[in-house]
Amino acid sequence: MMKRGLLFLAMFVCAVVSTYAQRTISGTITDNEGIPLIGANVLIKGTTIGTISDFDGAFSFEASEDATTLVATYTGYETKEVDITGISVVNIVMAEGTLLDEIVVTGYGTTKKSDLVESISTVKGSDIVGIPIASVDNLLQGRSTGVEVTAINGKPGQNGYIRIRGLTSINGNNDPLFIVDGVPVPKSVYAAINPNDVEEFSVLKDAAATSIYGARASAGVVLVSTKTGGANNSYVEYSGQFGTMEAVDDGFTLMNASQKLNYETALGIRQPMTAEQRADFLEYGTNWEDVLLRRGQLQNHNLAFSGGTEKSSYYLSVSRFDQQGISVGSDFDRTTAKFNGSLQVNDWIKVSNSLSIGRRNDNELRDRYNAQSPFVGMYLYNDYETVYNLDDNGEIQYDDFGDPIYNFTHQGFNIVEAQRNNPESNEWTDAYGNLSIRMTPIKNFSFTSTVGYTYNSFKREYFIKPNSILDGYVGDSNAPGIKTDGGNDTDRYNWSNVATYDLNVADKHNIGFLAGTEFLRDQYETYSVSGKGFPIGLSIQSVAAEITGGSTTRTDFALFSTFGQLSYTFDNNLSVKGTVRRDGSSRFGADNRYGVFYSVGAGYDLARGLMPQNTFFDQLKLRASYGTTGNEPTGLYSAIGVLQFSSYNDQTASFQGNVSNPGLRWENQQSYSVGLDFGIFKNKLTGSFELYNKTSQGLLFPNQLSRTTGFSDTEDNIGDLTNAGYEAELYYTPIRQKDFNLEFGIRFSHNKTVIDKLNSREEIAPGNAFSSVLKEGEIAYVFKLVEFSRVDPETGDLLYFDAEGNETANPAASDAKILEGKSALPKFWGGFDINAGYKGLQLMTTFSYKGGNYIYNQRRLDLASGLDGARSQQDVEALDYWKQPGDITDIPRPDVPVEPSSSTRFLEKGDYIRLRNVRLSYSLPSKVANAMRMKDVSFFVSGSNLATFTNFKGDPEVGVFVEESASDVGGQLPGEFAGFSYPNTVSYTGGLTVRF
Repeated sequence: MMKRGLLFLAMFVCAVVSTYAQRTISGTITDNEGIPLIGANVLIKGTTIGTISDFDGAFSFEASEDATTLVATYTGYETKEVDITGISVVNIVMAEGTLLDEIVVTGYGTTKKSDLVESISTVKGSDIVGIPIASVDNLLQGRSTGVEVTAINGKPGQNGYIRIRGLTSINGNNDPLFIVDGVPVPKSVYAAINPNDVEEFSVLKDAAATSIYGARASAGVVLVSTKTGGANNSYVEYSGQFGTMEAVDDGFTLMNASQKLNYETALGIRQPMTAEQRADFLEYGTNWEDVLLRRGQLQNHNLAFSGGTEKSSYYLSVSRFDQQGISVGSDFDRTTAKFNGSLQVNDWIKVSNSLSIGRRNDNELRDRYNAQSPFVGMYLYNDYETVYNLDDNGEIQYDDFGDPIYNFTHQGFNIVEAQRNNPESNEWTDAYGNLSIRMTPIKNFSFTSTVGYTYNSFKREYFIKPNSILDGYVGDSNAPGIKTDGGNDTDRYNWSNVATYDLNVADKHNIGFLAGTEFLRDQYETYSVSGKGFPIGLSIQSVAAEITGGSTTRTDFALFSTFGQLSYTFDNNLSVKGTVRRDGSSRFGADNRYGVFYSVGAGYDLARGLMPQNTFFDQLKLRASYGTTGNEPTGLYSAIGVLQFSSYNDQTASFQGNVSNPGLRWENQQSYSVGLDFGIFKNKLTGSFELYNKTSQGLLFPNQLSRTTGFSDTEDNIGDLTNAGYEAELYYTPIRQKDFNLEFGIRFSHNKTVIDKLNSREEIAPGNAFSSVLKEGEIAYVFKLVEFSRVDPETGDLLYFDAEGNETANPAASDAKILEGKSALPKFWGGFDINAGYKGLQLMTTFSYKGGNYIYNQRRLDLASGLDGARSQQDVEALDYWKQPGDITDIPRPDVPVEPSSSTRFLEKGDYIRLRNVRLSYSLPSKVANAMRMKDVSFFVSGSNLATFTNFKGDPEVGVFVEESASDVGGQLPGEFAGFSYPNTVSYTGGLTVRF
């Protein structure tokens, strides 16, 4: 018995000793010129044990004694294997490659760049770190060809408009499908994503890339991959950022109090004053911009834990983002937690999951076209008007409750009072993630089943406090105070199953098979409760004197899909891929519930295939693709007749809500793309050029009905449009030395959207535009305006051209004409970078630009509007009005109606170049950081929107005119009207990152 015990003990000790018999592998990784390669991957072959190189190219990790081969990989360099039998220190020199071994994330998988036939742009997460923007979609601006990003406005946490290769639809969806770690998420979740968690964006642009997602991918796809852990590369990282922000220069100079008083007197709306009266009148006043705007504050904190073993990995992060808006009552904060984990259960089963949870809070301001918005009020109130009522001594007057008495101003409303007494707040709770199991029971075969879930809860409170100014206008004096509570809950489930099989024949023929299914269901519920009559200091509905309204709604939809893909690669050179997907949607009637979408793409590297001995081209790859995608209607029940319910004679009553259209079908997008990728001078100069054409057929659009039906229209497939354009990008690294590097990059995109077919030969005024129309044969959203001529120097009249081309001072709406080629849609956009590094110092600059678009400058009109707006604030430009015959000026005499019909007088080109971001960082040398028992320490300062170059009067980066009339599908055409929405901001930040 004792012998058995001793034998077991000996075996146990041997096993333990064997398990922990390890050695330290260390060394450096450099290129042929001895320059350290930062972030190179070093792994024991056939395992996940390894690490990445530090700033000096050094690495060190623990490996088993029987490890024999080390594998080093680095983007743009050839993979290198090194025999480490019996050695512990190894210095690796890597040769520059062709960038073709880089792995690119594609639909339901990954592909080597050398095998890529699709049009896919990638943006690294490291490129966006430190930019003080809460919503990740805005971070893509200017960083990817074919992708146009426009901020809706500058509100903290605000989303942007993303358009990939132009418009896809008029009334349908134009937003790309956003997928985070395999989970499709709605726009409302973009601001819930912590940018510090992002590893990479992959933007899928052509049909070869998007068709595998079918009907949801007509406007493109953005795949977001977040960070994961690695074996024997454990770390704890903290990053912090602090900064300030202010409104961008609006381009206007408003009249001061004295100028405005002179202006009013000259126009006859104010009686002349004596010098004493004038001095008394101007003694007290207000700089409304100083009162309504402030320097906002920002801070961002992130803490991440990452690591793993040979069979498991983890990444855990928590973050807090706080942004104080540039106006009182405007704030945003976000708290998030993220976990990515994986476990190799055995040699053929791997389980992984991704989970994100967060809470966002937003204190809101009214964003509308009247004095209830501070961004309108600052342009309405005169400098001689005060915030509060003052006594004869200039002291603030107070009411019986001890509160200051606000001055109603000439507007009859005081926005400063409203900011304090009409609070509005929003709260979001977000949770999204997935759980997947991957099985590889036989060689080259895998089956992955993934269950995903997204939960989003939104809650809004809007309180008009008792006895506030607004309550006096819209409230009940017998029950003062109005409160509205509303919100919604969204539950989205998705379940996908994907099987793949890879076959290699004679080491030259690689064939890949993929087949899968996907099911998605979305449930959406809303609620709203309103009441009036609230005690001072209380605002919950249970204390209301009367509940005045309430409602709940519930909607849902489902999508079921099957898809398949076949790929073939010959000698790592010629690649062909075909994809087919069949979608079934609950949004359509039985006649057209299912749609089939497909694509085929091919790529051939001429440098490898036809010129194998050439030393000039590192890559010269030709790509081409053709395919189809689809688009669903934004309405969930457009194809079927639905009942609406109401009350009649105190009884429940129902009536027909819309006209059914069982023949309603998918919008169908057919597109082709041809591209050329190249690299020369050992890939110091790389780039690509691509042509594309995308036609949308069967556009979903309201079709007019006879009034005898009781309805004005029904949704139908009645139009076609085409997007045609090209993209180019170029990257050049003239200097890449041990202590110094210099890089340049430029991206250019051109697009033209033309309406090919409508159900009317006359132009159609779309519901989301002010002065733009749709007409067959014209570019989409072409402006239709009366053409302005000049100010008559003899009379001071505004002169326009009538329909016959003759000058007139009295234009009619019928004189408006289509302005060929002039649209709010840009013709070109892009960005360029200049980056330089010296030892641990790194400077990164990013510019973005846009042009070829036109903007109607409503703000300029309002601030130079003569007698029409003379009682409100005006721009100093208005002082240069016509006064006597012979005056040459652009400003008419004040009594002329400023715009009898909307004209080209205030239509301006929207071209601009903006210095989007500048970042200067410094990393401590590894020896210094290690001496402090740290892996890495870096510091940075940065600035955003630092300079803008434009001829447009105002900020040319225009999203919406005012936000409250913009819906999720684009209730306002982005960039058409420059108005008074929340301003974009200039920011200055600094921070540090510490890794242990």
